[in-house]
Amino acid sequence: MKVLLVADIHQRMISGVYVSMMNLAHGLKSMGHEVKLLIVSDRVNNVKTPDSYQIASFNASMFYPNIRLIFPFSDIVHIHDIIRWHPDVIHTQSEFFTMSRAFYIARRLGIPVIHTYHTLWGDPEYIKYFNKYFGGFISESTVGMLLRNRLLTERIAALIAPTEKTREILLSYGIDKPIYIIPSGIYLSKFSSLPDEEFLKRKREEFGFKPDDKVMLFVGRVSKEKHIAELMEYYFKAKNDIPNLKFLIVGGGPESEHMREMADASPYSKDVILTGLVSTTEVHKYYSLGDVFATASTSETQGITYIEAMASGTPVLCREDKSVEELMKNGVNGLTFEDYETFRKGLLDLIYDQNKREEIINNAKQTASVFSVEHFTESVVGVYRDAIEAFS
Repeated sequence: MKVLLVADIHQRMISGVYVSMMNLAHGLKSMGHEVKLLIVSDRVNNVKTPDSYQIASFNASMFYPNIRLIFPFSDIVHIHDIIRWHPDVIHTQSEFFTMSRAFYIARRLGIPVIHTYHTLWGDPEYIKYFNKYFGGFISESTVGMLLRNRLLTERIAALIAPTEKTREILLSYGIDKPIYIIPSGIYLSKFSSLPDEEFLKRKREEFGFKPDDKVMLFVGRVSKEKHIAELMEYYFKAKNDIPNLKFLIVGGGPESEHMREMADASPYSKDVILTGLVSTTEVHKYYSLGDVFATASTSETQGITYIEAMASGTPVLCREDKSVEELMKNGVNGLTFEDYETFRKGLLDLIYDQNKREEIINNAKQTASVFSVEHFTESVVGVYRDAIEAFS
């Protein structure tokens, strides 16, 4: 089977969408399928590799950090090449610029499009961001209308939602296409293997961690919808109970500078470490630096980093939210919080109650074991086959 994966991302824009798509690409190739990507170039010219078509783009960080917008008509040669290659199915991962190209190719070839809905654009933080440029006219109902107009095309044969919450959101927008719930997969062996002791030693020295320090870890995009500012405030309070607690934020994003300013304005500036963007080949190694993986996000469509932490043996302390209620079972495979008091109790339990900690780590590893790339890929291929058969 020939599969074209399409997304509004470039190779230096590391996100959950990027990780999910690349894992799927590798999984498909390992099953013997032929896979190519149609994505955004990280430079002003088109780039073609054996596995990808990258569309010329320009830096649009004035609108959103690390975002690039494609030049109009710059992808004509790429599209002609893709049509000659003739994929059997197109799988889109974004709702904007490259999706239009996917629809054009699908119409020309008479093939189906499958779409995965990764980003909860109706989240209040995204709406606040949109309204900086649209004068307050954007609401969740506006987002629903726009998505309905975008996704209710005859070319889209089916949608994939990572969780039941995401499926319910799509249905609430009036999108009545077939929707399959398929959580994204990760390469479990990469996260469950023994820690890289040389890497850990080097990083602990670099970050100034002492042997008896405890580390609260966040891994992910540093953006408003992740509510890292709330975590920072909770961290400051928790220092009263755990004076040797450090806060390690792994990743970059539009809120990085604000997080640094918050830390520097507190008495704990040296105890808060922001790594910035890290290599995708090393992200998995950072989980072993943390005693607790903490997140206050309520905008997850699945929670890939939660699963990565679970597989790594780093216990998860997360905000209670419907988006992860299928994944997180409070007191079983992790702990959830609703406010500072429940956060504080969870943090103290996971750091000092060794029996509870070990029980949660073991249960979490069992939970993570079902989120393999192999199972994920097989499920997605089943959707492809159904769509191709229906279109033929």
